Amino acid sequence: MKTQSSFVAKKRNIPLVLTAACLSGFLLTGCMSTHTPNEPHKNHSEQTTNQNLVQVAQSNKDFSILTEAVVTAGLTDTLANTPNLTVFAPTNQAFANLLTELGVTKEQLLGNKALLTQVLTYHVVPAKVYASQVKPGMVKTVQGNSFTFGSDGSITDGRGRVAKLVATDVKASNGVIHVIDKVILPAAK
Repeated sequence: MKTQSSFVAKKRNIPLVLTAACLSGFLLTGCMSTHTPNEPHKNHSEQTTNQNLVQVAQSNKDFSILTEAVVTAGLTDTLANTPNLTVFAPTNQAFANLLTELGVTKEQLLGNKALLTQVLTYHVVPAKVYASQVKPGMVKTVQGNSFTFGSDGSITDGRGRVAKLVATDVKASNGVIHVIDKVILPAAK
């Protein structure tokens, strides 16, 4: 990944946090694999698709909740038609873990479109970045805030929470998806 300066970005409220989870998982649907600490990340750079980010997500049942959130937030057209995006996307399990962590329901998350949009767009970087291009440093998101990518492949969000990559380089016609094991959240305002 590039540092924050090389990216240009085009409430501590529970619904905001849940929104981020939705977008990430939604976009990441195409290729799922698991990663354990003692095995290398799976790289899926050989897989290609004519499907856009939204279609890739919709084709995987493990992202059904996240797909619903993207639709609810009104981000479907943007994510389907904007070129050169990178999505750091948690699975439905990561999303379920976040709901439990926050003590909220899916309905509560989906109930606040503005906050949902902020969280979901926090998982999207306005550039196509493959795993081989990722470098440690701050990464500016479409949402406007940054997260930090560590030299060990970890992502530290705006609230100090840490996610790890579990699969990389899931290609879509308009970008790439990297699967993460936790929903990342922007800093509380």
